Amino acid sequence: MPDVNINVRQRVASLAAALVIGAAGSVVLLAEPAAAAVPVCTSYVRTSIYRPSSSTGDYRCWMQRGHRTDGVIILQEAIRVCYGAWLRSIGFPQEVKSDGDFGPITEDALRRIQKLEGAAVDGVFGIDTSYRMLWFNGRDANCRHVY
Repeated sequence: MPDVNINVRQRVASLAAALVIGAAGSVVLLAEPAAAAVPVCTSYVRTSIYRPSSSTGDYRCWMQRGHRTDGVIILQEAIRVCYGAWLRSIGFPQEVKSDGDFGPITEDALRRIQKLEGAAVDGVFGIDTSYRMLWFNGRDANCRHVY
């Protein structure tokens, strides 16, 4: 006759493991809801201005440190053209290069711009930052907000 206590302990242990795995899955799903719903800016759109966009042309997208895309190049160009003089005037140590690499310099410049423009200061480019930033038209240094 099998030992009932061992069988019950195994079932309880299996159930506990399933609950832990299920809870961990829930935490992962809750950790990045915005990332799941909002696409990464991998490209750009050109209307009256240049603006980062997803591969489908949606400008409601996001980027962060570590991304290397054409959208990052447009962000860096906007930082350079529209905010370069201001960044130099506040003693920003380096010029933001338009190399498509969202690295520490781009992130630091973006944080300062977010603070200036009244956005959440997190160093992540998203929808709110996009609406608050100045963008350039590509022909001259005319920068403007897009609403």
